Amino acid sequence: MLEWIKVIGPIICSWPVIGLLALVIFRKQLLWIIEQFTSSQSWGIKVGPVEFERKLTNLADKVEEQETEQERQQSELETITLLLVHFVSEHELSHLKKLASDEPFIFQKTATAEHFFQPELRHLVALGFIANHPGKGIGPLFLEQGDVKNHFYVTEAGKKYLELRESLQQQLTQPDSIATH
Repeated sequence: MLEWIKVIGPIICSWPVIGLLALVIFRKQLLWIIEQFTSSQSWGIKVGPVEFERKLTNLADKVEEQETEQERQQSELETITLLLVHFVSEHELSHLKKLASDEPFIFQKTATAEHFFQPELRHLVALGFIANHPGKGIGPLFLEQGDVKNHFYVTEAGKKYLELRESLQQQLTQPDSIATH
């Protein structure tokens, strides 16, 4: 019988068999540890002097998503800036600023005024940036001439547009403006 133990003993006490036996006995605990490592964002394990660390791609993916979102937002800001700057002509902007100022905005009818000023006022009216006082408007302005403010006023939308343009102008003149990125 001792012969049998001498033959089977080394096989039973070998590392593969002991490892398999340990896996069977500690199966639930090992599965829990594996689940903890695979479900967390990062993990590390230290075995003697050697340390292993693994970071999941989730963190890198999130950083990449944020960079993509920032690029998209930058593109949108540049588009909005372009539209805001070119939404009205420089002459229309000048008319809007004069109407918003405290100074009189004197108009005298000329051929040039009829050809350019009238369409510019119509465009500002169409945008909702200016509105005419009751009984007043482009027709009476060209008949009466004088102060444009007696015929038109800046609407809330027009005031908001002027504020946005002013804010944009300040940003564009600063060294860290969106136009330099």
